[in-house]
Amino acid sequence: MTVAGLVEMNLDRRSSKAESLLTDALAMYQRLATGDYDRVALALSHVGTLRETQGEDDVARGLYEKALGMNTRLHPRGNPAVASNQNNLGLLMCRQGNYDGALKMFKASMKTCQTVFGNEHPRTAQALYNLGYIYQLREDGEEAEQFYRRGLE
Repeated sequence: MTVAGLVEMNLDRRSSKAESLLTDALAMYQRLATGDYDRVALALSHVGTLRETQGEDDVARGLYEKALGMNTRLHPRGNPAVASNQNNLGLLMCRQGNYDGALKMFKASMKTCQTVFGNEHPRTAQALYNLGYIYQLREDGEEAEQFYRRGLE
């Protein structure tokens, strides 16, 4: 159900079918699960992405934050889902001009990626690039260059 919703969302981000599939999947997982559950966190993130593409940033942020909280409780030592949630929040905050919040999320994502994947992984390199980008937006060229270079190593 969630996969079909993601496919539909990628085909047409305004699709009511995508919205229906993703929100139905979330509702189903929430009904079946008690407490924190990986599938609920994933569905929260997917619905958050849909809401963000629909311009509902506040709703998206709330869903991303719920997903991050749930994944952090489920995986206190880190997990790819935690890194993705941190990255999604950072990207949303960056797009909204909240560079301090984005920086905090991107730093957390980088740390999680280093813990989970190690320093030589493409996800870690992407996290370093995101940090470089946020420093560039903050007009700190030296810091931006440092992170860009680290991402290329």
